[in-house]
Amino acid sequence: MVGKNVYVGVAMVFALAACGGGNGENAVDAAQAPSAGSTSASGVADPGLAKSADLPRPALVDKNGVGPSRDIQTCNLEQINGADAAAGAAKQSRKAPFKAAGWIVDPGATKFEIRMINEDNNLVYVAPIVRNVPRDDVSAMSKTSEKNLGFGVELDVSDVQPGPYKLQLVSTSPDAVSGCFNGRTLELTQ
Repeated sequence: MVGKNVYVGVAMVFALAACGGGNGENAVDAAQAPSAGSTSASGVADPGLAKSADLPRPALVDKNGVGPSRDIQTCNLEQINGADAAAGAAKQSRKAPFKAAGWIVDPGATKFEIRMINEDNNLVYVAPIVRNVPRDDVSAMSKTSEKNLGFGVELDVSDVQPGPYKLQLVSTSPDAVSGCFNGRTLELTQ
């Protein structure tokens, strides 16, 4: 069951990424932000947990009306396909599963997504994520009592159109939809 929850969590991260933008006023400096490297529970789910046909797929949504109402910048998409996401734009084939891991802090939020945003073609793909990975480092940094702030997800992106994508994390609370974009991008190829 944990594997499926992790997959759902990553999907939400894709949805968040698609909202994009923000002025970065509250951005977390990548050098100060906790990273997944030292936390054993913060990685992406074991790829052996599901076969590609069993993986969730991001849903294509109407770009109108999906933008966040506020920019929180209290997130970190730390790993893309097992590599440090801060290393630059990730590139992969649509034939391979997409894997992402990181964390998001938004007190009061009850729904989390990852968004893949292709501004060239006006496309937004959304997938839910579940924060189910304990991240004591993030809890301490953000001064919150919440412990499960991390996520890991694996998605089947074979139906996603090739092209450049911004990856945005999005959270939804009863009174706001918040977007968090920390510069992560993905070039999806055939």
